[in-house]
Amino acid sequence: MRRANVIDFWRGFALIEIFINHVPDNGLWRFTHRQFSWSDAAELLVFLAGWSIALRMAARPGDMGSFVASRLMKIYVVHVVVTLLLVGIYLIAQQRLGDQAIFIDYHFNMELHGVTQMLIGALLLTEHISYFNILPLYFLLTLSVIPMVLLARVSYGALLSVSFGVYVLAQMGLSLDQWPSGRFWAFNPFAWQLIFVLGFVAGSRREELASRIDKSSFIFPVAIVIVVVSAMCVRLGIPAPSSSDRGALEAFLFHKNNEGVVRVLQFMALAIVGYRLSPLVARLAPWAWSICSLLGRNSLVVFGASALAAGVGQVLDRYGIYGALYDLSFASAAVLFFIFVAMVREHVRERMRQRVRAGDFAPQTRTEPAVAVPVDRAAA
Repeated sequence: MRRANVIDFWRGFALIEIFINHVPDNGLWRFTHRQFSWSDAAELLVFLAGWSIALRMAARPGDMGSFVASRLMKIYVVHVVVTLLLVGIYLIAQQRLGDQAIFIDYHFNMELHGVTQMLIGALLLTEHISYFNILPLYFLLTLSVIPMVLLARVSYGALLSVSFGVYVLAQMGLSLDQWPSGRFWAFNPFAWQLIFVLGFVAGSRREELASRIDKSSFIFPVAIVIVVVSAMCVRLGIPAPSSSDRGALEAFLFHKNNEGVVRVLQFMALAIVGYRLSPLVARLAPWAWSICSLLGRNSLVVFGASALAAGVGQVLDRYGIYGALYDLSFASAAVLFFIFVAMVREHVRERMRQRVRAGDFAPQTRTEPAVAVPVDRAAA
């Protein structure tokens, strides 16, 4: 088991924020950082995913293919299972509440497009339930890991140039549509890959970047200014809260679907501030540091658990259950559930590692003893 660290902490922090933001009318959303920032927890998760890939490839560069295949399978299974369970939750709500609009509201309209086609789309990762559509993005980003790593071995400059070129094409209209609904992807993978690549490059050159930030007299102050100015603008309603009220230029700068230019720049400033403040958080709130790190170490299963909890919260909201006490109680119970899921996963994983080290799964012969398989402890 990895010790608590800055990557796992911020990943766990992002997971809790995403859960809160996906429960309608939850008053706690006022305290998530997207209320004071042009970027939000989604950028943080994607950036840290790229950073984690850099750490993983540095620790075990020889098994890149097997790692990518294993990661793709895990993401696919979690996404499909979560999607099917959410469909089940919505079907129960539809029958018990007589709420015929619940699927329409979450953009998984089986009556309009057909149950068979929608479920096939879910299995193909081409159709997504709204608010739970980041795993298909993760799947495509993971597919890009091998060419990304190979290009980085040639030159980080070449990698960044290619990534930025694809990003520009995304701003010019390159995108993917969902099938069969025909809606656009909530996270345009051609735009969001830039955040992933920036995370990978930052993770690969982390020591050099950390040294430069620590020694520079202007990087951190400039980052603080950008973060403060963006917070003031968000509170003043810049950009317009509704995307339909934004002009073309404002959409280009701030749109989440295409990861607008200003969002990218503001997130990088926020990442620098977060890096500098992380030791302070660890000292002042060690309990939060430990809890968020636990969730971050088990991010995939915790995200699945949070999606299901948010789905339940969405249904309860449609029952008309609300209020400050309820919001706090429901969120607290959900976080305890996430902690339980993470602890169970770590327990199971540790038991498996112990059995592997003990040689339980190694071939037994009369001439050779069982050989313990090396354990991979790198961030994944």
